[in-house]
Amino acid sequence: MKIHVKLGFLFFNLWFCLFSGTGFAADPNPPVVVVIRHAGVWANDGTLKPDQVRRMVEMGLQTLTNKKTAIEAMKGFFRPEEKIALKVNAITANPNSATKPALTKILADLLLEIGVKPDHITIYDRTPGKGRSELEPSGYQLCDKTGKIQVRAGGTLGPKRKVGGLLAQFYSPIEEADALINLPVLKDHHIMGLTFALKNHLGSILKPASCHLNAGVPAIAELNMMAPIKRKQRLIVGDALCGQFNKGPHDHPEFHWKENAIILGIDPVAVDAVAFGILERVRKDHGLSWPKEMKYGGKAGDYLKDCAKRGVGNLQPKVLEVNCSTEE
Repeated sequence: MKIHVKLGFLFFNLWFCLFSGTGFAADPNPPVVVVIRHAGVWANDGTLKPDQVRRMVEMGLQTLTNKKTAIEAMKGFFRPEEKIALKVNAITANPNSATKPALTKILADLLLEIGVKPDHITIYDRTPGKGRSELEPSGYQLCDKTGKIQVRAGGTLGPKRKVGGLLAQFYSPIEEADALINLPVLKDHHIMGLTFALKNHLGSILKPASCHLNAGVPAIAELNMMAPIKRKQRLIVGDALCGQFNKGPHDHPEFHWKENAIILGIDPVAVDAVAFGILERVRKDHGLSWPKEMKYGGKAGDYLKDCAKRGVGNLQPKVLEVNCSTEE
């Protein structure tokens, strides 16, 4: 199947508005971010069509890696003997504004198809507050059975780790993994502006509250510089199929919207820059703007610029857009 790709010009217009004048020089070899769209990915009953989600993921992986098949692409990221953690976002306890189980299952299936053992695959998110469940209401079934794909809420804690002023302990699924797939969902965040790939890892650690100060500067960068993320994260497959454009990260169904997209990349700053551009477009369409100062100080999206300055990633990606609806 031939895939027709176009450069994403709309995003760059938004990028210049958001981040121009910040002192970032153009990169002659920018990281690639792929945006796959499919208007027909939803069934009439409001559920996702698994075969079409699979098609989107396969085309995204092929475009990102320039490989002929998704299996070849996955083999370039992961080895059969490895333990792989898949970090989802289920904080809303609502399947429509959490990482979609249909998307997560396809990544798990692809890992199985390249030879990874089922119980070497762990889907996880944070340990929720007392008396609260998040993964199960979001469509995931907890599992710790031998020989089965693992699905865990938190876990035991690893050693204390420190970068800059941030002290953190990671949950066992990421500590024990050899490699990591980041599966965020696109939402606004009333404290940070955006929650996507970089911020998704607040669910990888215990007690992330301090990371929210000053709109995530410098804590988001420091967190993503820690070894379990920096050394293990190999692929980001971001869920922009249905997101939330206001009053996030907790669930407000009246602000859900269907972007019908999946965002793939390797560089988390590049991926988040694209996601922020999409979110800005949707918020503008609804007459929304960010406050001059976020709840605990700082400005919306400041942590993206801080991450770029600290070398976590690149703010100026090459964006490749594919319309899955028109491909044959």
